[in-house]
Amino acid sequence: MLSQEQILEKLKTSGALLQGHFKLPSGRHSLQLVECARILQYPWHAEELCGELASRFKDKQVGLVMGAAVGGIVVAFEIARQLNIPAVFTERVNGVMSLRRGFSIRSGQRILIAEDEVITGRSIREIIRLVEERGGIIVGITALLNRSKGEEGGMNYPFEALAELETKTYEPEECPLCKKNIPISRMGRRPI
Repeated sequence: MLSQEQILEKLKTSGALLQGHFKLPSGRHSLQLVECARILQYPWHAEELCGELASRFKDKQVGLVMGAAVGGIVVAFEIARQLNIPAVFTERVNGVMSLRRGFSIRSGQRILIAEDEVITGRSIREIIRLVEERGGIIVGITALLNRSKGEEGGMNYPFEALAELETKTYEPEECPLCKKNIPISRMGRRPI
């Protein structure tokens, strides 16, 4: 079992944990950014990290793993591969989390929700609503990284993350790097 320190070190050495001046999707600024895709691009890291998550749910009779596009797709797939069950993903359509591409949930189906990282918990809560509306049974929620500062408590389901990382964020007018006129890095998430 990997320790939190080992996981954070893997994020750093793979280039997934970045230092700089970043504008987050929320509009807030941060001195750190995590790009989980940078570690998940290496199949051996995806297999090891998602294997840790899969092992925590192997006795829960999970029938389907569900992630959110884009970040949760690889995590959901690899966990499902290791549990030998199907994986699907949700997408936002006109701002609403939706199932597309012929994916469906059966009433009573036992579902594990998987993400790369949880920051605000918004995507997870939207997936929960979608699963509950269709009669699915959520057996748990899992992520490689929890950056939510306790906001996952509003999910009301068992939650497992490999590591916790608290990243201080700032409103633009309070950002210490903005005050020093340090430009925002061009890296980071872009809408798809």
